[in-house]
Amino acid sequence: MVCPYAVWLSLNPLLPDSSSVAHLLQVLQFVRLSLQSRKVNLLSVNKPGPSTDEHSVFVDESLQEFTVSVSGVNPHIGVVSPNGEPVEGPPKLNTVLSLQNIKAVNVIEPEPGQWKVKVGSDSEHSVRSTGLSDIDFNFGFSAVVTNNMEETYHRPLKGKILQV
Repeated sequence: MVCPYAVWLSLNPLLPDSSSVAHLLQVLQFVRLSLQSRKVNLLSVNKPGPSTDEHSVFVDESLQEFTVSVSGVNPHIGVVSPNGEPVEGPPKLNTVLSLQNIKAVNVIEPEPGQWKVKVGSDSEHSVRSTGLSDIDFNFGFSAVVTNNMEETYHRPLKGKILQV
C-alpha cells in the first residue's frame, strides 16, 4: 500500500529532493508511533550538556513494545536486554527515526525485566522512553470521596483538600 503522505510529498514542489521526503516520512512515522493511545511514559531525562549515560527501563509482562528517543547533536542509543545481551537490529530492535539531531529505536515484544539503554549526544539533549501497554490508569480529583469518574476533575482544584 502506498502511503498517502509519500504521494503528496512527491508532488509538492516545496520539497526539492527525495532525501527531504524520506526524512519527513520518518518524522511522520515517529509522530504516529508517539500518538498511540495506549502509550505509557517510562523515562524522561534532560541533560544540560554532552554526555553518555546508562538508564534502566523496567518492563513488565503488559508491555508490548517500547521506544527510546534521543534529541541532540549526533544522538546515539544502545539497548541491552535483561539477560545482558545487546539488542541490535530487526526483528527485535527497529530504528524508527535516524536524523542528525534525533534518533529513535523501538523494541518489539520485550521480555519482562530491567532493560538498560545507553544513550547520549554531543550536545545538550533529552531522552524519552514510552511503551505500549494494555493497562490503563484512570485518575481524577474530587473534593469528596467518589467511585464515579464522571464526578471528578482531570486537574487538581486549587485550595481544596482532594481525593484522588
